[in-house]
Amino acid sequence: MLLAQLCNIIHGQTNCPVQSFAGIEIDSRRIQPGQLFVAIQGQYLDGHDFLEEAFNKGAAAALVTQPIAGPYVQVLDTTVALGQIASYHRQQFDIPCIAVTGSCGKTTVKEMMCHILRDRYRVLGTVGNLNNHIGVPLTLLGLTAEHDIMVLELGANGAGDIAHIAAMAQPDIAIINNIANAHLAGFKDEYGIASAKSEIFQYTKPTGLAIINTDTLHVDMLKHMAGHLTIQTFGTAPEATYCIEEHYETAYGSQCMINTPKGSCTVELQVPGLCHVYNAAAAIAATIDYMDLSTIVKRLQSYQGVAGRLNLIKLSDHAYIIDDTYNACPYATEQALKYLSKLPGKKIFVLGDMRELGTQAESLHRHIGEIAKQLTIDICYTYGELSLHTSDAFGTVEHHYKRKDRLLAALKEHLKSQVYILIKGSRAMGMESLIRGLLASQTLR
Repeated sequence: MLLAQLCNIIHGQTNCPVQSFAGIEIDSRRIQPGQLFVAIQGQYLDGHDFLEEAFNKGAAAALVTQPIAGPYVQVLDTTVALGQIASYHRQQFDIPCIAVTGSCGKTTVKEMMCHILRDRYRVLGTVGNLNNHIGVPLTLLGLTAEHDIMVLELGANGAGDIAHIAAMAQPDIAIINNIANAHLAGFKDEYGIASAKSEIFQYTKPTGLAIINTDTLHVDMLKHMAGHLTIQTFGTAPEATYCIEEHYETAYGSQCMINTPKGSCTVELQVPGLCHVYNAAAAIAATIDYMDLSTIVKRLQSYQGVAGRLNLIKLSDHAYIIDDTYNACPYATEQALKYLSKLPGKKIFVLGDMRELGTQAESLHRHIGEIAKQLTIDICYTYGELSLHTSDAFGTVEHHYKRKDRLLAALKEHLKSQVYILIKGSRAMGMESLIRGLLASQTLR
C-alpha cells in the first residue's frame, strides 16, 4: 500500500521516508522486512513496547499514537486505524462474502462452509476464531486477487461489536446460527444478545440473504431486523427453508435428513451431536447457490470437525474422552450433556467454570447440575469456583476440585471400565490440560 494513500485513509501524520509498504503486521515476532508494524494497545499488551523488536526485524515504519524516534505514521487510535485500512482494502475486491455470527457453533459453521467451498473455489476464511475487532481486519487484509470468496466468523462481547466488523466485511450472506446464554456479562440477557447479533443485517448488502435458525430464541425479532433482505431459515420447524426432518446419533457421528429448495438429502457426519446437524443445515443453506447439493453432501461427509469441539478421543478399547474444552456456555454445555447421555457404559461429566455469565452465573451453573442429574449422568466432577454450584445441584460436592492434578488423578481411576468422559469449560479454565494428562497416562502404560 502506498504511504500517501494510507495516510489519507486513516488521517495520519508521518515522518516516514518510504513510499509504500510490503504489508501490515501487528505481531513484532512475525514482522517481515518492508512491512508496517501496527502498535495495537490491548488489554494486557501494548504494541508500542515492541517497537524496537519490530524495527530490528525490518519494519519499514510503525503505526503509533505518539511520535517516536524511528519512521512512523501517527493516529489517534491504532485499532481504529487498522479497521479503516481493512475496510478500504475489502472494498477493492468485488467477491462474495459469507459471514456467520451467533452464540455457539460459529467456528464450526465457518469451517464447514470453507471445507465445502474449497472443492471448487479459492476461499479466504477466518483463521481459527479471529472474529473480533482485530481478528476480522487482519483476515480482510489477507484478501488478494487469488481469492474467489470469503467466509468470515463475526464475534461480539457487547452491543455495537458486530456492527463495527460487519461494516468492514459487507457480507452478501449473513447467518445467525443461534441465540443462547453466552457472554451475558456484556449483554445482560438473551434479548440483548439477539439484538447485538442482528446488527449483522444492517451491513449485509441490500440484495443479500439472511439465514436464521427457526428454533432459536427471539427468532421473530431476528426476522424483523432482516426484513429488508431475502430471508431463509433452517431448523426442525416444518416451515423452515432447510428443514431437519430426521436425526440419528452414534458415538462417532450423526446422520440427518434435510429438505432443501433443491431436494432432500441425507447427510452423514463424522462429528456427533444435534448441534452439528444444525451447523450442517446452516452450511448447506449458505453454500447451495455456489455448489450442487450432491457435492455439498459429499464434502460434509468428509468434514472431520474442529479441535476441542465435541471431539471423541479413544483412550483404549473401553475408555473414551469427549473433548469439548474449547469454550463453554450453558446452552452448548447442555447440548454436550444430551449427547453424553445417549452413550453406553459409565458416563462422567467434567465441568470447569463457565465464564462471562454476569449476575446469572450462579443460577446457570446450578441449572447445568440439575440437567446432568435429569439426564442420569453417573458422575459429575467440577473445577473452579462457580462450578461448585453445579456439583451442589447434582448432589456430589465431594467431587468438586480446586486443583487440577487431584481432579486428573480421580479421573484416571475410571479408565479401567467402559467409560465416556465429557470434559468442558470456558477457555480461561484450560480444561484441555486434563485431556493431555489422560492421554499421557495411557501412553505410559
